[in-house]
Amino acid sequence: MDQMTLDLAPPRRIDITLDRLDKVVNEMVESERSTLANHKWWSIAVIVSRLRAMERAEIEVLPSSRQTMADAYDLVVTPGEHPIEALLRTFRTVYCQKEAA
Repeated sequence: MDQMTLDLAPPRRIDITLDRLDKVVNEMVESERSTLANHKWWSIAVIVSRLRAMERAEIEVLPSSRQTMADAYDLVVTPGEHPIEALLRTFRTVYCQKEAA
């Protein structure tokens, strides 16, 4: 998949959520961002954002058929859910599954 194809592809739902979250956080005053950073779940939201950015970069270079966080997001998140809850559930789905014995 070349850059032009990526630019023309419709944005994935997880990317829209991450963009919306970024916008909200950037509009916060410093004291609000500091309070947000003290929540334990906030680090997961940051990790999801960074992992998704790495996935997008990987897809640009090496398109693959493996399931991405965007695929998991589409499977487990219903439109209209709270963005943080959606991201946390996606993270749990992808990275916290118990291995079959």
